[in-house]
Amino acid sequence: MLPDATELRKQFSKKSTDELLTILRHSQNYRKEAIQIIEEELHIRGVNQEEVKDLFLKNLNISKSRLKMR
Repeated sequence: MLPDATELRKQFSKKSTDELLTILRHSQNYRKEAIQIIEEELHIRGVNQEEVKDLFLKNLNISKSRLKMR
């Protein structure tokens, strides 16, 4: 059974900021709800949301370019 939002928040609150950013870099491997919770946790920690958005978009573009190469 998949963890609910409350359990995900607990799990992610224990991770370092770098660990959360790494998860965002590999966001295609996670549920949308998990990514939203990570973004919320990073906001609570004072991480600039524009930087998070740029990271997410950069990852999306890299993923698309890898698909084109296959």
